[in-house]
Amino acid sequence: YQRRVHGMTKIACIEMKDGSSERGRTLFEGIITRSPKRTDVWSVYIDMEANLLGRHKGTVDRLRQLFERATSLQLSFKNMQSLMTRFMEFEKRHGSKESQKRVQQKAVSYVERLCPEDAE
Repeated sequence: YQRRVHGMTKIACIEMKDGSSERGRTLFEGIITRSPKRTDVWSVYIDMEANLLGRHKGTVDRLRQLFERATSLQLSFKNMQSLMTRFMEFEKRHGSKESQKRVQQKAVSYVERLCPEDAE
């Protein structure tokens, strides 16, 4: 199954880069639907979408939605930290102070869920 996911991810990348970005998105969506906690796939999907920034209308919003979805999953601290860091970097470049504050609050909420006794 691991090899199959890797192969499908490669095909999705090729589609997004050289073929139809919509077909690539459809492939990525299928992969993350079947394997939602595969942060490696989420990361590649986010990278491929980021490569389209400026070339396709609505890409900033689509990328923000991807980050929102990925950071809403129940992931390990290490994986969530990586995604949150990337999300904040994205918002610093393409968002507003308000959007950065939302990401920061999302990170705080995640940590509070992990360590509820420290939140008091």
